[in-house]
Amino acid sequence: MQDHSENVGEAPINHYWRDVLAQIRTDGKPKYSKLGKVVKSSLILAHVNADIERVFSVNKHLVTTKKASMSAETTNAVKIPKDAVRFFDPGMGRPEHVPITKKLLLAVKGAYTAYEQRLEVMKAEKEKTDQLTKESKAEAERLKEEADKRKEQTQELVKNNAALSQEEDKLCAKENEAKDSLSVGEKLLNEGNDKLAKAIKETDFAAAASVVHAMIEAGQKKCKETSNVLKSTMESRQTLAKQNENFLIH
Repeated sequence: MQDHSENVGEAPINHYWRDVLAQIRTDGKPKYSKLGKVVKSSLILAHVNADIERVFSVNKHLVTTKKASMSAETTNAVKIPKDAVRFFDPGMGRPEHVPITKKLLLAVKGAYTAYEQRLEVMKAEKEKTDQLTKESKAEAERLKEEADKRKEQTQELVKNNAALSQEEDKLCAKENEAKDSLSVGEKLLNEGNDKLAKAIKETDFAAAASVVHAMIEAGQKKCKETSNVLKSTMESRQTLAKQNENFLIH
């Protein structure tokens, strides 16, 4: 086995293990077929929490109480230059050790353009959100107006139904009174007819003529008045039934 210990301090640990695991036997098969799984499982484990704690510390200094509304995208954008400086100078973190390349210069020149483009995208998203909010608010107001209108219609319907019920009760009472009055008229007519028949039978027509005539006249008048009342009541009830039907339809 080739000794790679001399290169460990010069190359990243993953490069070292890459070279070790790339070795093959004389038959063409990997020399360490199972060692790769063990190495990969070991390398993904965090040996210390320094990097994680450093992220929390940086975020704490960046996102202060005055910058609580800073988005995650802005926070990451601020951290990228700091991470780049630390990458090129892990020990001191001095920015002058960052190499000035053509790609970096182009990125700096295009930064403001990218920022303007991002602002336009954010503006369009905000306008879209505002439009959706406005439409949702308008729809909510429309639904509220419809609900209020239905409520008013329901209250009006209940009120009208109550008025119609009262009118129905009045008409029923009036109709009962008319029926009673009709019974009285019929009774007067019957009594008049009976007296007239008795007078004719007793040949005392002259004595009973005035009384019979008055009773028959009163009975006829009562029946006529009652018929008019019943007719009026019937017409009123028909009108009331039609109004009730219209209210139920609407």
